[in-house]
Amino acid sequence: MECQESQTEVNVLSLLAEAAEWTDEETLQNLSKTLPIVNDFLRMTPSPENGLQVTRFAFGSFLPHLEVDKNAFDFFDAAVPCLKTAFDEFLQDCKRKAKENVDQVNELLQQCILVVECSNLAMQFLLQAERITIENVRNLPQIVQYIINLSLDHCKDSEHTYGSHLQLVKDSLFTLFRLTVELSTQFAHILSKLTFDSFSEDDMEILLGVCEQLCATASSLSQLSEIRGCVVVWRAYTSLVNQHCGNLITRMDLRTPLVALTEEIRDGLLLLASIPVKNATMDEKDQKVVQRIIKMSSFCLKVIIALCEKFQGYLRGAHSALVSLLLLLFRFSPENMTLQNYPSIVKKGIEQQVIFGIAPLLIHLRDDEEFIKMVLEIGEDETRIDIEWGSYLQLLIAVCVPHNTVTMMHTCSFLTRIFQTMEKSHASLSFPCMMNGVMFGGRPQSNVTLYEHVLTHVCALVGTLEAIHFEILEQLLVEWLLSGKTWPALLSADIWCFVARYGSSELCKCHCLVLIDLLSCIPPPSHQHLVTASLLSRLIPKLCLNHKQEVFSNFKCVGHSIPAWYSIMQGEANDSVEELTRDVLQACTEKVNVSLSRKATEQTIVSLLDELEYLTPLFLVFTCARNAAAPFVEDFTKALLQLWIRIPVDHIGCSVVDLMISSLLKATTSVLSCFSNNQLLQIISSCEDCCTKGSAVVWVSVCDLLATLGRCHLSQSSELSSILCLISNELSLMLSSPNPLVYQCALDAFVAFGQHTAHEEVLSVCLERCEEGLQERVTNYLQQEPHVLLYGQSRNILLQNQNITCSFSYKPKLQKDFKPIEDLISPNNKCHDMLVEKERPSKRCREDEDSSPEKPTNIKSLLDSLYDSFGVMKKIKDCNIMMEETEIDRVKDLLQEMVCTWEMKAK
Repeated sequence: MECQESQTEVNVLSLLAEAAEWTDEETLQNLSKTLPIVNDFLRMTPSPENGLQVTRFAFGSFLPHLEVDKNAFDFFDAAVPCLKTAFDEFLQDCKRKAKENVDQVNELLQQCILVVECSNLAMQFLLQAERITIENVRNLPQIVQYIINLSLDHCKDSEHTYGSHLQLVKDSLFTLFRLTVELSTQFAHILSKLTFDSFSEDDMEILLGVCEQLCATASSLSQLSEIRGCVVVWRAYTSLVNQHCGNLITRMDLRTPLVALTEEIRDGLLLLASIPVKNATMDEKDQKVVQRIIKMSSFCLKVIIALCEKFQGYLRGAHSALVSLLLLLFRFSPENMTLQNYPSIVKKGIEQQVIFGIAPLLIHLRDDEEFIKMVLEIGEDETRIDIEWGSYLQLLIAVCVPHNTVTMMHTCSFLTRIFQTMEKSHASLSFPCMMNGVMFGGRPQSNVTLYEHVLTHVCALVGTLEAIHFEILEQLLVEWLLSGKTWPALLSADIWCFVARYGSSELCKCHCLVLIDLLSCIPPPSHQHLVTASLLSRLIPKLCLNHKQEVFSNFKCVGHSIPAWYSIMQGEANDSVEELTRDVLQACTEKVNVSLSRKATEQTIVSLLDELEYLTPLFLVFTCARNAAAPFVEDFTKALLQLWIRIPVDHIGCSVVDLMISSLLKATTSVLSCFSNNQLLQIISSCEDCCTKGSAVVWVSVCDLLATLGRCHLSQSSELSSILCLISNELSLMLSSPNPLVYQCALDAFVAFGQHTAHEEVLSVCLERCEEGLQERVTNYLQQEPHVLLYGQSRNILLQNQNITCSFSYKPKLQKDFKPIEDLISPNNKCHDMLVEKERPSKRCREDEDSSPEKPTNIKSLLDSLYDSFGVMKKIKDCNIMMEETEIDRVKDLLQEMVCTWEMKAK
C-alpha cells in the first residue's frame, strides 16, 4: 500500500513537472484530465511538503483557467483541507525547534507563508463570483479562518516562543503576518458574496462559526496593532450579522463580540489616560496616538450600538459588559476629573466621537429588564474597587430618568441605590467638575455640579411618582436624613423641600410635625439633630399662616433645646416667632440664675455649658431682629454680666474654668451691641485676667471678642477711655503670644478692629506697647510683604517669623550623593567647597571621633554648629553680601564672647 502511494506521488509530481512546460492553450486542453488526478492525490492525505507543493502549483497554474463552477468547488474541497493539515504541522514543528535550529525554523516559516499565499489565491479566485452558495464551499470558511487565527496567535506568542532567537526569524514572521492580514481582508470581502439557507441547520451552524471566528480575528488584529485590518473585519462582521439578523437573533450569543469591543474601547481610553500631559499640552506624536484611539473607540462604539439595536431584547449574557462600558464612558466624560488636565481639543474629540454614544446606547437598553437588574446589582457589591462611584451615580440617573414602564417597576430600588451611592461618592461630589444643566423658564443652559445634576433629576423622578410609591419615598427620606451621612442626608433634605414646594401646605405641615417629634428623640450635639433642625427651618416658611401657627404651638408644647429653637428662628425672624424668642431667652436666663445661686450643682454647670455652646448663632438672630432691645434680652445680658463678675480669677487656667470662659466669651461676643459702656468695661476688665492666665482656647475666644468690639458703637462716656486702653493692652498681649494660632487670630482681630472702628488710635497705642521686632512683623503682615531670606539663611526662619518653634533631637547627617541647591545657584561655590574641605575634616572622620564613648552628645552638636557657622561666613565673604555695621559688631561681639568662654573652660 505504501509503495502504491509512493508511486502515485511520483506519477503526480512527474505530471506536474510536464504541466509546468505547457502553454496556456495546452493547459486549458489537458485541464479536464489533469485536475481529477490532482484531486485524488490530495484526498489521499500526502505528506505536508508534497501536498503543499502540489496545491501551490495547481493554484498558480490551473485556477486562472477555471470558472467558479462545480469543478473549482471540487478542487477546493480536496485542496483546502490539505492546506490546513500542512499549516498545522509546520507551525507545530516551528514551536518544537524554535530554540534549537533557527535555519530549519526559517524554512518552516517559509512553508507557512506558502500556505497563506495559496489561501490568498483561493480568495482572489472566488472574488470573481457574484454569489457563492455556502453548500458548495462548506469547508472553506472554517479552514481559512483557522489558518488566519492560528497564524495571528503564533505572531502574538512569537516573543515567548522564540525568545532570544526572535531577531533571527523576524523577517519571516513579518512576511507571514502581512500575508495573513491580507488574507483576512480578502476573506472579509468574500463574506458578502456567501449565501446561507435559513432553513438549513448546517448552514446556520457554519454562519454562527464564521461570526464567532471573526470576533477572534478582530481581537487578534487589534492586539497586534493592525487597526485597519481590525476595522475591516468588524465591518464584515456587522454586515453579516445585519444581513442574517432574523435567523441569528435567537441563536447567537453576543457576549463574545460585545466583550471584545468593550475591551478594545477600555484599552484605548486607559492608554489615552496614561499619556503624559503638561500644562494642558501634548506632544505631536502623542496627539496622533490620541486621535487614533478616539477614532477606533468611536468605531467600536458604533458597532456596539448597531448590535444592540438589532438584537434588542436578546442580549443574553452581555449585560455585564454593557454596564462596564457605560461606566467607562461616564468616567471619561469631560465633566469628570479624569481628563481635566488634557487639551480642550482632546476633550472635545472624546465628547463628540465617543461620549456621544451614551444616549443612543441607553435608548436600546433602558427597556431591557435584565439590563436594569444588572445595573442595580453592581451597586450591591461594596467590595468592588473597579467602580468609580461618581460614574455609577451618573449611570443610575441616566437609566431611571425619564422613567418608562420597565424602570417604573424598579423606582424604589433606584432611589435606594442612589442614596447608597451618594454615601460612597464623596470624592466625585467634592471635585469641582461642572456639567450641563437643564433649561427652564426660557433661560439659557447653565453649568451645574454633579450634586445639582443628581438632585435635579431625582426631583424630576419624584415629581412623576405614583401614589403607591410615595409612602416608600417618605420612609427613604426619613431613613437617610437620620443616617448620619452628609451627602445622603443633604439629598434627603433637598428632596423633602422639593416635595414641600410643589405639594400642599397640609402635607408640609404633617412632615413638620413628624420632624418635631423626631427632634425630641435626638440628642442636640448629633449630626442627625443638626440636619433635622435645619430641614425644619427650610420647611416652615413654605407653610400657610394657619399651619405655621399650629406647628409653632406644637413645637412649644413639645419643648426643645436652643439649637432647635435657633433653627426655627433662623428662617422666621419676625413677629410670628417673638413668643418663641422670649421663651428661649427666659429659659436660658433662668439656667444662668440657677448656676449663680447656692443651689447650683455640677450637673447644672454642665447643662449651662451645653446651652452656651449653641448661643452664638442664636443671638445673632436676636441682635439683628427688631426685638433685640426687648426687656427679656436685657435680663439675659444682665445674667451674662453676673457670670463675668463671678468668674473665679484664681482658677483661670483650669480646663473646666477655661471651657466655661470660652463658652461665655462666644455668647457675649454675639450680643456685645446690647451691653452698655459700663457693662463692657467690666467684661473687658475680666478679659484682661484671661489674657494673662488663660489657655490658648480662651485666647482665641478673646481675639474673636476684640474683633467684634470694632463693630460696636461706643458712645461718649467716662468709661470710654478706660475701654479703649484695655482693648489696646489686650491686643498687644495677644500679639505677643508664643502660640502661632493665637498670634494669627490676634492679627485677624487687629485687622478686623481697624476696618470697622471709629477709634483707630487704639491700633497705634497697641503697636507702641509691642516689642520692636513684633511691630515690624505686624507691619509687614498689614502691608502683605513676603519674608525675604538672605543668602545662607535657613528657611526655618519663616517659621520663626510666625512664632513657631521647632524642637528636635540631634541626629547625625546622612551622606547624600547630590549637590545642595545653594551650590547650583552660586558660581563661585566650587572653589569655596575646596577650601572648606581642606580646613574641615571629612565627615567619616568626624563621625568616628564623635562616636567615641568619652564625648557626650552636646559636643557633637557644638562641633557641627561651628562647622556650619564657618561655612556660612565663607559664603558671606565669597558672595560679597552687604551687612550693616550693627550686624557686623554683633557678630564680632558674639565671637569674642565664645572665645573667652572657651578659654575659661580650657583653664
